[in-house]
Amino acid sequence: MAQFSLFAALPPAARWRVRRAFEQAGAYSPEKAIAYEPPHWFEHRYFKRLREHGAVVEVQRGRYYADAPKLAEYVRKRRLRAFILASATILAAVMTAKRVLLH
Repeated sequence: MAQFSLFAALPPAARWRVRRAFEQAGAYSPEKAIAYEPPHWFEHRYFKRLREHGAVVEVQRGRYYADAPKLAEYVRKRRLRAFILASATILAAVMTAKRVLLH
């Protein structure tokens, strides 16, 4: 169980670390672009998605800045998808439990 908890905590921590790197550097414009290389697999995966959605923009090879409005929109949509998935999972569990208890 402890291994599952640790594994479940890795992606949110990775997302936080990627966003924090840009936040701490104030890298929200091409002039403030930073050199960034994701240190781990989870960060690399999230960073790649941010780039695909235009939330992180490469201005020169290896130098990036975060587009704040697009980043906020990406995070908002991701949280909404997570909420919908969690809600659907809970609803399915309740319906299954109800079916099991009534039969």
